[in-house]
This record gives sequence, structure tokens and C-alpha cells, in this order.
Amino acid sequence: MKNRVLTSLILLLVVVCAPVLSASPAFYLIPDSTVVFRDSLFDVLMPVDAASVNLKAFSVEISFDRNVIRTDSLSVTEGYLLPTSSLPTFFWVGFSPDSSKLFIDGAILGDGFTVSGSGTLANIRFYTIGFGESNLEFTSIRARNGDNEPLIYDAVDGWVKVCQFVGDVNADNRITISDVVYMINWIFGGGPEPIPDQFVGDVNCDMTANVSDVVYLINYIFAGGPAPCGPCY
Repeated sequence: MKNRVLTSLILLLVVVCAPVLSASPAFYLIPDSTVVFRDSLFDVLMPVDAASVNLKAFSVEISFDRNVIRTDSLSVTEGYLLPTSSLPTFFWVGFSPDSSKLFIDGAILGDGFTVSGSGTLANIRFYTIGFGESNLEFTSIRARNGDNEPLIYDAVDGWVKVCQFVGDVNADNRITISDVVYMINWIFGGGPEPIPDQFVGDVNCDMTANVSDVVYLINYIFAGGPAPCGPCY
């Protein structure tokens, strides 16, 4: 009986005295998923979460598909977390268009000065150039505290889809009478197929593109009929 009581007390002591395991802080790309149209701009924020402690300096590498979206070193600006330290900061951006990688470095200058908690480290502006999907991925995250010791951060990646209007069969980023002419020429005159494929012309969502979609488009453009059933292809 005494042994059982002693064992229970030891187990209770272990539970009470055991360290509390907390999740690692993380670097994020926000929004983590987004849908945008071609020939447009969109912003991605790079924050750290509230679990970040004593951050002195960071260096990240972000990759993306340069056939779908683009950016450059002038389109990346410093976020508010480091500047609000009221101390001089270092911020550098490098871009390698051949490898589709973006490099961002930042630091608080001055001995012993760090920041803790959540905040945005950078704002990245992308512009869309082609239809499709692209991951936004941290391929490297390095961070240091005020003693030049490494800090470990998880990575929360992002994703973007560059969308095409259903009915925009000539891919000029709008739906007009030219799309009707394009469809008629394709169906009856052997003209080129809708771009990128015929399903972008399936405006009534019956799983095929044919003359009924031409009628649907004409009704939409000239008679105030219903819009294409799926706005995004």
C-alpha cells in the first residue's frame, strides 16, 4: 500500500514539475491562399506570431512560380514590427528572377535590442502575369536573438491561383462581344479553341462548350441575363 502511495506521489510530482511544451513560433505568408485575376496586383504579408521572443535578425528565402506571378526588390517593403522598436533597422531585399526566389533580410541595430510578439516583418507586392497556380514557399528561414543564438521558427506557406473569367474565351481579362465572336468562329468556322481550353467557354456549366453557351453569353451581354455560372476558371 505504501509503495503504491509513494508511486502515485512521484508520478504527480513528475506531472507538476514537467516543463510545459509550447509550439514553435512561426513565420507566415498571409493570406495563405488567395484567388486573383490576371494583370492585377495583390499583397502578401510576412508576419511572425505571438510566440516569437527576442528576435534580433532574420533572413528568409521565398520561392514562387515566375510564370504565374512576379515581383521585384522594389515591391517589398519593411513591415511595422521592426520599425516600431524606435531603433535603427537594417532591411535588404534581393531577387533572383532566374531561380524565382526572393531574399529578405532584416535586423534591429544596436546591442541588446530585440522585439518579441506578433507583427509584420515585410509586405510583398506581386503582380499576376499568367493563368495558373503558384505556391508561395519558405525555402529557408534563419533567425537570431540578441546573443546571436539561432531561433527556430516554423514555416506557414501560401498559395495563389490566378483566375480567368468564365466566358473570357479570348483571355483578354474581360467578357465582351469579342468573346461571342470568338466562340462562333471556333464552333462554326474552325477558329482557335478558347484559351486555355474549351471549358472556359462553358458559361452555363453543363460540362460542354457549344452553341448554347454562345446564346447564354449574348443574353448576358445584351439582355441582362444571368452571369456565367462560375466566375472563376
